[in-house]
Amino acid sequence: MASISFLLQSTKKPASIYVRVRDSNFDAKAKTDLLIDPDNWSSAKKQPKNIKDAEGKKIKSDLDEIYSIILKGLNTKDAFTTIDSTWIYETLNPKNNKEEYKTILEYFDIYLDFKKSKKAKSSMISKINVVKKLVADFEKQRKRTILLIDFDLKMTEEFVDYMTSNNYRQSYIFRVVKFIKTVCRHARDSGLRTHPNLDSIKTEDSDTCKIYLSLDEIEKIKSVNLTTDGLTNARDWLVISCFLGQRVSDLMRCSKDKIVKTGNHFSVDLTQKKTEKAIYAAITPEVEHELKKRGGEFPRPISAQRYNEHIKDICKIAGLNEKIEGILYDKETNRDIDGVYEKWQLISSHVGRRSFATNYYGRYPTAFLMSQTGHTTERAFLEYIGKGRIDFISQFLDMLYSNK
Repeated sequence: MASISFLLQSTKKPASIYVRVRDSNFDAKAKTDLLIDPDNWSSAKKQPKNIKDAEGKKIKSDLDEIYSIILKGLNTKDAFTTIDSTWIYETLNPKNNKEEYKTILEYFDIYLDFKKSKKAKSSMISKINVVKKLVADFEKQRKRTILLIDFDLKMTEEFVDYMTSNNYRQSYIFRVVKFIKTVCRHARDSGLRTHPNLDSIKTEDSDTCKIYLSLDEIEKIKSVNLTTDGLTNARDWLVISCFLGQRVSDLMRCSKDKIVKTGNHFSVDLTQKKTEKAIYAAITPEVEHELKKRGGEFPRPISAQRYNEHIKDICKIAGLNEKIEGILYDKETNRDIDGVYEKWQLISSHVGRRSFATNYYGRYPTAFLMSQTGHTTERAFLEYIGKGRIDFISQFLDMLYSNK
């Protein structure tokens, strides 16, 4: 015989009362609409301490009604019914309005239409479809339709286990779960039912290796002898990127006609492609030096794919063969693979932006650096920093002792 009890899961005043249903085959909890001051709740008796005053009496009556509804549901369920939080919600809230209980896949389609109506970038549309496919595959494995309201802590653990068993990297799992939460929050804001603990859902991100070029490595790259004009052109872009701090999509749109005078110096007037944010990217002395080599012109624009290929070759020629932990894409498995590789193998177009953030961080106010990169929050900017805690504490100590 299943037991039905009530409990609090918070010390907030007031706190929500949860109902718990369990036996040897299941253990499910769900949040009720009832609230109570924790000081007025008896954990031992699982009911209000004073059931004789007006408030206690009303809550006790409501709890008795919930008990009766769930008991009736247990007695009338069929042998194939799964007792979980969704079953409790549906038992306490009969689906008179079916629209409130969308499946998660149905809402992915709604969210997709919403983003299309806002003229979202193709990368966002692709992301929605990719994550929807992952959820659909997970649903097939579970052999059960997943409602929006089903996406809770337990469901997240099952989903993470599913992705892990299919060899997805932890950092990718983290991003997917975060995106599913975004879709569910959008559904909640649209008036649909989602799980009460949606905002509490979290999964761990992995400590990804943040590849950047040190100032010494940039000097090596600048001085290396290259045999083709294509490599020389890409090398100049790489050096510029390390001191301009822009994404490759914005880097390749830099041109002489976008250079404007700002105060006593010059900047590049850009509207960043990804965020559509207008910025002035300061032309640092290092960038100015590269432009003077070409009579004030930027190097010749090339495709992102060709740029990525060339800068790997350039860093290999420059002798950047230190063995470090990183991630490489494996075409055979169609997965990113963690491993130890030579540094040149891990170089990609993003290395310039990360190098800018890392090499300048701590030397100049973070607000100045963020105005260059276009980041709106310091937290997002710091994700680009390639130094670890020991680097920062060493830098801090050097600053302290240099001021003595």
